[in-house]
Amino acid sequence: VPESSFDWYRPEEAADLIIAARDLREKTLLMFPLHTGARLGEQRAIRWSDIDFALKRVHIRRSSPRGLDIEKAPKSNRQRWVDLTPELSSALLAVRHERGARSGDLIFCREDGSKLTPGQFHEVLWAAQKRAGLRRIKWHELRHSFASILASGGTPLFVLKNLLGHSSIEMTERYSHLATDQRASYAHLLAAAAPDPSGPPAGPRPPQIVN
Repeated sequence: VPESSFDWYRPEEAADLIIAARDLREKTLLMFPLHTGARLGEQRAIRWSDIDFALKRVHIRRSSPRGLDIEKAPKSNRQRWVDLTPELSSALLAVRHERGARSGDLIFCREDGSKLTPGQFHEVLWAAQKRAGLRRIKWHELRHSFASILASGGTPLFVLKNLLGHSSIEMTERYSHLATDQRASYAHLLAAAAPDPSGPPAGPRPPQIVN
């Protein structure tokens, strides 16, 4: 997989973006990819029945990409469960209470219950970026922000792979450079595999006596 360059929001920038949302609906719309790593098509297809508030997780099992109303399996046919953060769980509960939504309803939708277009997602993002004084990044880079924040915090790549629904670890390795500092923290484990510099010099080992 060729390396790709992307921008991402650091935790404090992501918080500023969410704060700049005009209302609860926009706040939840922006928080969802930052806290789940969902792709835009996956977010368009999320329903209340995909949220397990008791176990605090979301089941990402369908996608509606490219602005189409049709739905299909997520990319690479990889369904996955992602834990809900307390903040996202509270926001979703508040939205559901506000709307009185049913389990089969779309979470992110128009007033008539139909899917939002990708353009409507981007309009919310661009307006919030402007109000927060943040540089403009693409919607997909909110997913990159989720992955980058976790990687820089020491989340193992194989865990990140499952959270993102990647088909191979090579796809996830684009975030490996962010985990450099965490790699150093494991170096002390090699101490047991080195001779003690204060001990006697190494020499031939005495023969073992076998009874």
